[in-house]
Amino acid sequence: DDVFKVDNFDGDIEITGRVGINTNPIYALHLPNSAGSSSGRARAHSWTTYSDGRVKSSQENIQLGLHELMLITPKSYFHHNSSFSETNELIIDDEGSETIGFIAQELYKVIPEAVQKPSDESKALWSVDYNKIVPVAVKAIQELNDKNQMLEEKVKNLEHKLSKYETLEARLSALESGDTSSSKENLSTEKK
Repeated sequence: DDVFKVDNFDGDIEITGRVGINTNPIYALHLPNSAGSSSGRARAHSWTTYSDGRVKSSQENIQLGLHELMLITPKSYFHHNSSFSETNELIIDDEGSETIGFIAQELYKVIPEAVQKPSDESKALWSVDYNKIVPVAVKAIQELNDKNQMLEEKVKNLEHKLSKYETLEARLSALESGDTSSSKENLSTEKK
């Protein structure tokens, strides 16, 4: 329960290498798989990702979209805390928390770009970069919007045709009943 605290420090700290908090680090900053406690969580006002176009070559529109989103299965589950022993045995605790998300191995089959597959499963867990789902979701929304606009245009055309048929039907009914004044009125309305 020791707390490391630095008062009145005004400067920068640079760490070369990796930092693990309650875990042996594999990443530059690594927290344990502890879903039910604060030791596996981080909080900030915001996290940002480098996304400058100057460092991105071979840019192309993604092909992933609605089709892929329809293939993935969002799930609710109990996420167990876990760790690896010194002999690389995965230890799964009874503790954890109820949550929602994706199963990395399932998502990998559909959107592998959003999944980090460990090079050695005896030392690391699979993980999902949920931010990588956002471009696919945006593309799917755009596809749905395009389909919606196309359907709206078809509805307008069908409504226009329907109004013409209704006018013709009224004229035909008027002619059949011998009411020529009504058919002349419909004919003048149609010409307008």
